[in-house]
Amino acid sequence: YFSQAAPGVTGKTFSSFTAMSMASDGTASFLAFFANAGSGVYQQAGAAAPQLVALEGAPAPLPGGGTLGGFSGTRMLNDGSTFFTPSISGGTAVFAEFRGTPSTLQVLWSTADAFPSGERVNFVGARFREQFVAFIAQRNGGQRALFVTDVTSGTTTRLAGEGDQAPQSAGAFTAISSFFVNSNGQVAFLGTTTSRTALYMTSASTGVSQVVALGDARPVPGRAQSRPRSVG
Repeated sequence: YFSQAAPGVTGKTFSSFTAMSMASDGTASFLAFFANAGSGVYQQAGAAAPQLVALEGAPAPLPGGGTLGGFSGTRMLNDGSTFFTPSISGGTAVFAEFRGTPSTLQVLWSTADAFPSGERVNFVGARFREQFVAFIAQRNGGQRALFVTDVTSGTTTRLAGEGDQAPQSAGAFTAISSFFVNSNGQVAFLGTTTSRTALYMTSASTGVSQVVALGDARPVPGRAQSRPRSVG
């Protein structure tokens, strides 16, 4: 498609492609850059022509308005929609995550969203699997917490946060970092408390449980866990 006319956009031609992803049925998504500036998120099924999902500079479907800025990635989902992450210009939000098709866009969350306290929040990354999106959010001037959203029901649940008491009398969480979500909405995360660093598991329907901690006995006799690093 290099140098060919970009579908869904007037006067644009493709110049390069990145962030390619494929669903189980072979439908693909990708981020395309145009020869005369700009970019767009596309879907393509088989040998059919690519279809535009989102265009840089188009109005952002957010309560605070603005336009879609640069895109940082795409992921083709098995439900036929594409997950993508644009910056937002000229609106209340500065960053958002969407899933979309050539005919619809659904916002998952943005930096203008209000959490229970009503404060604006900063987001520190997100991971998703099927309809579940896990992310860390930090209230302005506050502590970080881990959340999961079921985009099918629209329900967002706080799972764990800095200052919460960790299981097994480990003290309070002082940091929550690397995390991973599976297709059942369970989230594994690396947490540091006042007494240890450990890998934890949690979900919207269960409490936090410790999986393994630094210093625990390893399956290899005579050795101990030395340095948990990351999840996912």
